Amino acid sequence: SYTGYAVPLFNMPPTLISSISISIVPAIASAYVEKNKDLVKKTTLLAIKVTTIFALPCAVGIAILAEPILNLVYKNASSAKSLSILGYAIVFVSLVMVTNAILQAMRKERIPVINMAIGGVFKIVINYILVAVPGININGAPVGTICCYVIILILNLCFIIKEMRIGFNISEFIVKPVICVAVMAVGVLFVNRLTSSMHYAISVLLSIGAGAIVYFIMIFALKTVNYDDILMIPKGEKIADIMVKFKIINK
Repeated sequence: SYTGYAVPLFNMPPTLISSISISIVPAIASAYVEKNKDLVKKTTLLAIKVTTIFALPCAVGIAILAEPILNLVYKNASSAKSLSILGYAIVFVSLVMVTNAILQAMRKERIPVINMAIGGVFKIVINYILVAVPGININGAPVGTICCYVIILILNLCFIIKEMRIGFNISEFIVKPVICVAVMAVGVLFVNRLTSSMHYAISVLLSIGAGAIVYFIMIFALKTVNYDDILMIPKGEKIADIMVKFKIINK
């Protein structure tokens, strides 16, 4: 149930978000070689911010809708509890992928490998301890995954901050995105409960759609993203120009 149902769904969002990781490597590598520190810092911060904005709703959405999503995709919700825990790891996995790409662009290829090895050791130890507890069992595995990637992310960020001497705006990188995703979660749960009498497929699709709309409204209402942030995503320039045209964002 865990490896066959929960893990494949968990792997989907980071795979899609990895396109951001791939796109930033040439930009950061070029700026780093030219010793353009300001551009390196700007691109790094944008990449981390955009990844967070995309990963958070995926993580929370999968966590709170684990059971209906599993029923929709597999018609089997036996791993719902594991997926609901594992869902939160999506944020950390996505950010690890991006920070790994940043470090590689800085020609620090060994750092991600070392940090991944350290995180892997922690995962093995945590899995060994928790999975052996009858009351926790296989649900210890996603806990180990979360701890593993949190440790890797912290190590990656510490090195990036030290190397680039950059600072993160707590409001911009944490507070605003968390508020947006919290409001989204309330909207998703409300619609899911409101449509609970409908077929589960219709209910889950309506819940996901409502969550997407609420999150979209919130990130622009709180000015969580700007023109430069939109440019980071594929086809970002066209999307950003359309948003400027409709006065959703300012250029």
